[in-house]
Amino acid sequence: MNTLSWENYDFANILFSGNCNAQCPYCIGQKLEQSYPGNLDTFPLTNFDTFLELIKEHQIPEVIFTGTTTDPLLYRHQERLLDIFEREIPHVRRAIHTNGFLIIKKLDLFQRYTKCTLSLPSFRQEIFEIMMGTKQKVPDIPTISDHSDIPVKVFRIVDMTN
Repeated sequence: MNTLSWENYDFANILFSGNCNAQCPYCIGQKLEQSYPGNLDTFPLTNFDTFLELIKEHQIPEVIFTGTTTDPLLYRHQERLLDIFEREIPHVRRAIHTNGFLIIKKLDLFQRYTKCTLSLPSFRQEIFEIMMGTKQKVPDIPTISDHSDIPVKVFRIVDMTN
């Protein structure tokens, strides 16, 4: 029989909220019963010191930078946040879950993560536009791969559109 232990954790999330560079109809933030205040301009993040202490105390091996209603690459204090992680708990993996629109524009910051999950519903531009709610181009995975040393996993969203 499996037992649930509250002593071991595989990862912790930092959830960003605020305006996004996409308008995905399946966005988890649109499905939440409660709306969360935007934190793209907030530094330090609310309860961040406690969060760091819990990561240390429970020896959590990975922190995922993700969003509820936005993309984490839109966080305006990302460099400072990454500085803290690298200084305080350098052994912790720093993962990012992004829509990929800003990876090439923020390549130096992107390189500071240890892995990436890229949400990509389709490589076909017309389907991509419908599912992402934007006219932006499909992120160029070969270019990202050529300019980055971190592994990128493609997370495929599937619905009736694709």
